[in-house]
Amino acid sequence: MKNLVLILALLIWNSISAQTKVKLRDLTFSVPSQFHYFAEQGRKLDLDFYNETGKIFTDSVDLEKFPKIQYQYYENPDSGLKSAEEVLRHLNEIVTKDIPADSLLINGSENYSLAKYSIMGKSLFEVKSLGKRGWLNLQYFDFPENDNENFRNITTIINSINHSGTYESDYDQHLKESGESSKWALIFLGISLLIYIIRKIIKKKVA
Repeated sequence: MKNLVLILALLIWNSISAQTKVKLRDLTFSVPSQFHYFAEQGRKLDLDFYNETGKIFTDSVDLEKFPKIQYQYYENPDSGLKSAEEVLRHLNEIVTKDIPADSLLINGSENYSLAKYSIMGKSLFEVKSLGKRGWLNLQYFDFPENDNENFRNITTIINSINHSGTYESDYDQHLKESGESSKWALIFLGISLLIYIIRKIIKKKVA
């Protein structure tokens, strides 16, 4: 009986935790396994930025079924001039100046933002995630009565996003270099102070 309960628990856990992995040029992210993935790839915007659109439906046959996920991906191999927080704030302002957000979270240290909108009777959770070579813009649509469950789902999706490299702006690079310089300056100062103290002790002993 105990073995049967354990097997059932494992089956339920696997069905809940099962994920569908989406692979893009330099990143991956996972969505609940109930979704079916369709992609239209390689639409070129200009010399430096590329756009990849994709849609993930719970049921690809019935387009009226919810929830739905869609995303856009912008490839930018060069680091930006601004910090991640500034970039994310600017990207969100493009939308929020026309459609007020119910809530907006910008996590500059983790390079992502999460906004929630109410549009035409639906809830829209929108994620923006910055990486070294580009950024992901992902929307999750569903009915408002499912907000709590969908917030948990979108949080899981955010935690699953894996860029090939971390977004690093020129500002971040400057801070890193300044930090390295400060560290070595402190080490040099500590060594110099230690040598000075040792010399003073030796002179006292000699005297």
